[in-house]
Amino acid sequence: MAQNKEEIASRRAVRDVMTPNPASVSEKDSIKRVAEIMKREDAGVVPVVDGSKVIGLITDRDIVVRLSAEGKDPAKARVNQALNKQVRTGKEAEYFSIYEIGDKGTSWLGPPTFGIALQLTGSYRIAILSLIIFFIAGLAVLTRANIEQGERDVQAAA
Repeated sequence: MAQNKEEIASRRAVRDVMTPNPASVSEKDSIKRVAEIMKREDAGVVPVVDGSKVIGLITDRDIVVRLSAEGKDPAKARVNQALNKQVRTGKEAEYFSIYEIGDKGTSWLGPPTFGIALQLTGSYRIAILSLIIFFIAGLAVLTRANIEQGERDVQAAA
């Protein structure tokens, strides 16, 4: 009986697919070093450690979005300036699963929103406006997030 790749992959344990002894950085390391590791290892995530304890993860998106949004120069920045401190050690899978859902959300919500608006109105302008409103609503939700409180909650739960 032949099994497809998805069935086989769904029964793999994390240890079967994870990189043993991955390259890691400390909070004081440079973003340049992180980027070099990501390039060398062809990875989008690098563990951040304090001694032998994992204290967080830094992603390529953290580097681009956080540093750019804050006007920091990636060539001079340190890991602690881009590190996402809301990822609780031991709960990385939960964080990244939510991240993946949110990241892919626009790919399955945007086209139907556009299509429905176009069908109801017959106007491409209104359909595009509906997408703009959709993204503004998302931005409004994000602006209400209390980052400092989130970091305190993660530290308290750790």
